[in-house]
Amino acid sequence: MKRLRVWFGLTGLLLASSMAWAADKPGAPPVDLAQRLAEVQADPARMATFIRTGEKVAAVCANCHGDGGYSIKPDVPNLVRRPPE
Repeated sequence: MKRLRVWFGLTGLLLASSMAWAADKPGAPPVDLAQRLAEVQADPARMATFIRTGEKVAAVCANCHGDGGYSIKPDVPNLVRRPPE
């Protein structure tokens, strides 16, 4: 469960930071998330920072989508096993 939470946190953090970066630079080329993830994984200190921050970001999502992406509310979709959009 923790691994899934870390994955959601890292993905959310990378996506949010990339969107913020792109919003500041109209007309900028799209951000390669795989490359950004590889850069973060190459630096253990940066990876630890991203994981801690990502867990905080994922906690906001868990309020509706449930811990680990399994929603307990019938009107809120599960995030687990959903194709990336």
